[in-house]
Amino acid sequence: MEKFHGYFINNEFLETENYTKLVSPINGEFWAEIPDCTEHETTQAILAARKAFENGWSETDVTKVSKLLRRLGDLVLKNKERLATLECKGNGKLYIELIENEIPAVAEWFYFYSGVAAQLRGEYVEISKNVFSYIKKEPIGVVGAIVPWNSPLLMLAWKVAPALATRNTIVLKPAIQTSVSALAFAELIVEAGIPAGVVNIVTGDLPVAKTLTTHPEIDKLGFTGSTNTAISIAKQSSDTLKKLTFELGGKAPHIIFEDADMEKATNAAVRGIFINAGQTCAAGSRVFIEETIYEECLAKIIEQTKKIKVGDPFEVDSVMGPISIAEQLDKLQTFIESVKADGGSIIYGGEQINLNNGGFYFSPTIVTNLNNDSYLCREEVFGPILAIIPFKNEDDVIKMANDSKYGLTAGVWTKNLARAHRISNKLQSGTVWINNYRKIHWSVPYGGYKMSGYGRENGLEVINEFTEIKTIMIDITSDDE
Repeated sequence: MEKFHGYFINNEFLETENYTKLVSPINGEFWAEIPDCTEHETTQAILAARKAFENGWSETDVTKVSKLLRRLGDLVLKNKERLATLECKGNGKLYIELIENEIPAVAEWFYFYSGVAAQLRGEYVEISKNVFSYIKKEPIGVVGAIVPWNSPLLMLAWKVAPALATRNTIVLKPAIQTSVSALAFAELIVEAGIPAGVVNIVTGDLPVAKTLTTHPEIDKLGFTGSTNTAISIAKQSSDTLKKLTFELGGKAPHIIFEDADMEKATNAAVRGIFINAGQTCAAGSRVFIEETIYEECLAKIIEQTKKIKVGDPFEVDSVMGPISIAEQLDKLQTFIESVKADGGSIIYGGEQINLNNGGFYFSPTIVTNLNNDSYLCREEVFGPILAIIPFKNEDDVIKMANDSKYGLTAGVWTKNLARAHRISNKLQSGTVWINNYRKIHWSVPYGGYKMSGYGRENGLEVINEFTEIKTIMIDITSDDE
């Protein structure tokens, strides 16, 4: 078992008194130890970030910031095999998916915001000939960031890249179960030449999270995780009126109309829920199929699901890896019991898989004969359980799709362009994918309606989340007027 570094402050790894042993979901064995930091240690990280912000980083030349972000992206690619290995061991995501897609995407986030850093602009506003008015965006200060266990490095990039591009400093808390890859990333911070105190990474559990939430020196807090936790953060942080950005849960409707390309639509429906074992806020966990094609479409989804090999994520023929944390297996079983209680039919899967290696594996599961108001169809599962529901017409499916406390993402399959626009305008979702699913890109904003959060990440829109907007008005009337 590897004792992995200490926590990361001022470009140094520091030892702490207590360490937490981490279990790999691949085999259920201890594989690493990470620092279990205290409130005091978290405060030290916050103060280091404040000092770095006030001692020059906030006024750093934008060209230098841009070069540092690009260098960081280069180092991510240079170290992608190691990062992918640690991420795979830590949360069980497929190694091939990490090495080919996710780690390169992490680099792309830094490349994109490298360009953004060099293009930040203010705005001139003409009020009258005697008043020169302009608007500028200034760094907000010290950013706190709390990221989840399902896509640790990618969510880290979503927070760190725009924070640095806007010349803020940051204190980041990774999920305790998947902290190792974040500490490995910290090594790249040093190698890239980013000044001490600009990026700090503190591992641990509630004491770390509570300190980031309540400390007055944290100016903005970005959180990705559950809606219930976000509500708690909002309450705890209210005394300091921090700027908050929440990217939270989802219960995405994935709609297939009778004129859809059925092969592509059903393939997307399967990938949309079973990729990463359903452990994504964008999981298409409610598939709505038009009645006229319901049976045919359902048969294709079942057929494709049966081809999914659940196994060790390091094996190239595995299509779905383990559930990332053991506690999630118990939650999945609760959902299965609710299906039975609500009169639903489990037509495929629905059980934990024993691969004789001690890992946390669950079968891809398809459920039918449930109403849209059932427990499974209303609550975020965060696992490989798909509910399939027939619909009669547009009005019917829009009503069901929007009948949710969440509004993060949605998918629509149709060849009718007018319908595609019409449905998109009516769906209460921050992102709507037409004839594709789960296409997430650094250049466009991402966030949700309703209980799926507020604020946006990614794209240029995120700049407003990391800056203060200042209006300056100058009287230029000459003295002799």
